Amino acid sequence: MATALTIEEPETNNETNNDDGEKTEENDTKENDANVESNPDEIIKLDTPALLTVEHMRLCKHSFDRLCKEHPTAIGKALSKRQRDNEKLRGVHLAYSEIRFESFAIVLKKIQSKYGGFQEPGGIFYDLGSGLGKAVFGATLLYQWQRCTGVEVLEMLHDGARELADKWDRTKDGLLYLTEGQRQTVIDLMNEDFLHSDLNLSDATLVYMNSTTFEQDMLIKLASKCEKMADHTFVVTHTKRLPSIHFNVMEECRLMQSWGECSVFIHQRKPRDWQEDRRIREEAARKKQQEEEKEEERERMEKEQEKADIAEDKKAAEGAAGKTLDGIDS
Repeated sequence: MATALTIEEPETNNETNNDDGEKTEENDTKENDANVESNPDEIIKLDTPALLTVEHMRLCKHSFDRLCKEHPTAIGKALSKRQRDNEKLRGVHLAYSEIRFESFAIVLKKIQSKYGGFQEPGGIFYDLGSGLGKAVFGATLLYQWQRCTGVEVLEMLHDGARELADKWDRTKDGLLYLTEGQRQTVIDLMNEDFLHSDLNLSDATLVYMNSTTFEQDMLIKLASKCEKMADHTFVVTHTKRLPSIHFNVMEECRLMQSWGECSVFIHQRKPRDWQEDRRIREEAARKKQQEEEKEEERERMEKEQEKADIAEDKKAAEGAAGKTLDGIDS
């Protein structure tokens, strides 16, 4: 069963003045908002939840939905299909799909709480095949990065992502729960092919890819790029694991996405000297096995010698007994 994060929408009240002219809750809310705006110190004192807590994720979900309200999944699919049809582009990897915010948040929380990621602010996030950029803005809301980069080959989708970026720039200062570092996060949207460009992932903290429709040869090329990442960094894939011996699969979980439930793989980059460590472990295991084999051979030879000694003693005893009988007869 897929894991889900329950996020409640904030309550709204659309009441107006009643017939007796009494103030209703809507007017009370407006007065309260005016009071807060007139006292900026009140805003500074507001408690903000820690990053990647459930309360924080709920705030982020509400902001994410508002940010993406005019760019639903259907718009992304339509833009993708239009450009592919116009330019007669082929390839199942170009099929459009999106993250589900709750599932994306769960993955980031797992990396932080279970696998030691995101312990200090900063780092670089990459989304390969970023579409309208929703994973980029989801990451920006959920954590404090130095830079969030989306790479998308289809220009129409890239333009849609730029529209979201413009809206983000206009509205981020109104999100009071964001840290100052989050407001300073660089949003980098690239209209490029992540396979054929000079894209360098060596500075990546987390590489995210919706790889459900990626073919194996594409994943092999992406794995080669990811292998340049620093030790203990992370790669997240969908449906298919990263084909690389330089990454450990830390977890496989089932999560809901825009197209349905799928497997999500959380990989972590092995240390650069992992092969040397393995060679040392294998050498130690080999020596231990040799010692055990020598011990077994020694024990076997001792047992055989013990049997030979017993047989020789028995033969000697039988010989002595025979001589005794011969003396008696004579």
